[in-house]
Amino acid sequence: MKKIISTLAAVMMTATSLASTAVSAVSIPVLNEYSLSTSTVVSDIVVDDITVPAGSLAVTVNISNNTGFSSSSTKIVLGDAYAPITDENGMLAVQSGNVIGDSCICGVTNGGLVFVSTASGEDNLYNGDMFTFYVSSNTSSGDKTIEIVNTESEDIATTMRNAASTMSLASGWFCVGDVNNDGYINASDASAILGAVQINQGNKIFVDVANDNLSYYFPDEYNIVCAQAANPLCGAQDDDGSGEVEDKELMEGLVKDSINKRDADDILVYYGLAATKQLKDYPNQSDGFCGRTLYFKGKN
Repeated sequence: MKKIISTLAAVMMTATSLASTAVSAVSIPVLNEYSLSTSTVVSDIVVDDITVPAGSLAVTVNISNNTGFSSSSTKIVLGDAYAPITDENGMLAVQSGNVIGDSCICGVTNGGLVFVSTASGEDNLYNGDMFTFYVSSNTSSGDKTIEIVNTESEDIATTMRNAASTMSLASGWFCVGDVNNDGYINASDASAILGAVQINQGNKIFVDVANDNLSYYFPDEYNIVCAQAANPLCGAQDDDGSGEVEDKELMEGLVKDSINKRDADDILVYYGLAATKQLKDYPNQSDGFCGRTLYFKGKN
C-alpha cells in the first residue's frame, strides 16, 4: 500500500534525475499534481446528513499524473471570506470523487483549516476529482484565498495521553489504531484494515481469527503486533462502574469483537482531530479507543 507522494517532492526528484543523466529539452510531467476547482451549488443538497444550501461554494480537489496511492491526507487553508459547512460536531460535509470511489473519507475543520484524509484497501490509480467539500461564502469582503498547503501531513503520535511525542513501544505492547506499529496513527493504518476486510471478501473479521492468521490478513509490511490494534470500535464498556473503561475491560472487549470498515473510519476521525489540534475532542466525537496502549500477552 502506498501513501500519496507530494507534488513538491516529486518535482524535486525529477529535477535531480534530469541533472544526473544530463537529459535536456524533455517535457517531464509533474507527478501527483494537485489542483483546485470551484462551482456554485444551484439547489439544496444533502451530504452525509448535512444540508448544503443553494449558493454555497463546492470546492473540488483534483489530481493528475497519479502514480497510485491507498491513503492520502490533504490540508487546505481558507481565507476568512469562507466558512466550512459542517455538522454540529465540526465534521466536514465532504464527498468522494471518481479517484477515491468507495474509499473511506473524513474531513475535519478548525477555523480556516480543512483536513481531509482518505483510505482504501487497494491503490487508487485514476486521475480526476479526489473529493469535494462545501463552504459558505461572503463574496463582498474578506480574504478569498483557498490554498492546498500540504498533501502529506505530519505524522501524528499514537498515544492519546501524550500526543506531543512518539511512543517507542517495547515488545509485546501495542497501541489501538496503530495497525502497522510504526508509532503513528494515520490514514495508512485505516488502509491496512480495509485491505484485510477486502481479503475477507468485504466481511468483518473476528479478532481471534485474525490473530490466528495475522500474516494472511496483514502482510509483513504492516509489522502488526496483534489484531486488537485494528479494532478501535470494539464496544468495550465500563463493566465495574469505575467511571472509565479500564485496560482489562478494554482488552476483553477487543478480543470479543470483530474488525470492519467502521474501525477504519474511526482511525480517520482520530487522525483528522489530531492533525487539526483537536485531539481532546476525540472521546466526544467517537466511541472508539484509538491511542490506548495495552500489553499483548499472547493469543487469548
